Amino acid sequence: MPQKKKAKFETGCWIWPYGVKRDGYGSLQINNVSYETHKWMFEIIKGKVPKGLELDHLCRNRNCLNPEHLEMVSHAENCRRGANTKLNTEKVAEIRKQFGKKTRKELAVEYGVSHTTIGKIHKGTTWNDARAIKAHINNLINPGV
Repeated sequence: MPQKKKAKFETGCWIWPYGVKRDGYGSLQINNVSYETHKWMFEIIKGKVPKGLELDHLCRNRNCLNPEHLEMVSHAENCRRGANTKLNTEKVAEIRKQFGKKTRKELAVEYGVSHTTIGKIHKGTTWNDARAIKAHINNLINPGV
């Protein structure tokens, strides 16, 4: 049996001490069915992940099982939150407020992205669900407003 790793108590991460796939996610088999350990643990404690959503590790540790470190998000949002992402929903909202006041090139330089990315945000071909996500969050915080 492999040597067990200890949980990182200072971070709150629950580290899977056994099989880990090449992509860094923990893995286990039950009755010849493979599971990603973070999803397995989340579903035991918090319930099933709805179709169309996936789990994002807020702690950025793919081998963490702590359900408090996991959030259900769309695939697009999970990709945007990746380690190399320069934008988030707040920055996209700021960019949208500046359309017409600054050029695409100026916005691209300011936010460290290409002018093509700014154009896609403007046209709604990327980050098109950011408005819906922000509206949903605002509705949760201020219902009926």
